[in-house]
Order: sequence, then C-alpha cells, then structure tokens
Amino acid sequence: TSYEIVEKIKRVFWNEKVGHSGTLDPMASGLLIIGIWKDTKLLWKFLGADKEYETTIDFSIYSDTWDL
Repeated sequence: TSYEIVEKIKRVFWNEKVGHSGTLDPMASGLLIIGIWKDTKLLWKFLGADKEYETTIDFSIYSDTWDL
C-alpha cells in the first residue's frame, strides 16, 4: 500500500517528514510520487492530476456472472 511505502522511506530517512501525492489503485501499477521534508509542500500540485489507465480486453472469453 502507499502507507507501507511511506513507512519504509521514513525508516531510510530517519523519520523525516514524508508524504505522497495520492494512493494507487489496488490493481494498478504506476507511479507513486513521494515528497521528503520541505518538498512535501509541493505535493498538492499532483493531487488533482488526471490518471490514465491502459488495459487489454479479450472479447473471445465468455463468463456468466449470474448478474440480474
């Protein structure tokens, strides 16, 4: 999780102020922007940024989900 990453970085930087610009979606891979010490004040610039997702869909697979 994003929290676990921040905690690991805090251990490396001797518990300095560490923050991140927003959580990653659990099933996504990507970039987690980290700020350390005074740079945490710059993270607000990334909070409203757009996210982009890329996926591959295989329409040849059929599965009955039993949804109404």
